[in-house]
Amino acid sequence: MAFKEYTYGLFKSDIKKLLRKRLNLKDKIRYHRQKANKFEQIELPKIEKKINDFLKRVEKKN
Repeated sequence: MAFKEYTYGLFKSDIKKLLRKRLNLKDKIRYHRQKANKFEQIELPKIEKKINDFLKRVEKKN
């Protein structure tokens, strides 16, 4: 999965960091099937919620 191009100026590094975390978790899910349920149902939604909240805050500022 490639990163989408987000152009939020000062916030670009922050969104890339969050996207990297999400990508890392998705890789863990692929390689650790025993723990996949925990990652998919607990950790991944937390990070995706952070990404969505961050994007909403940035859109309000712009």
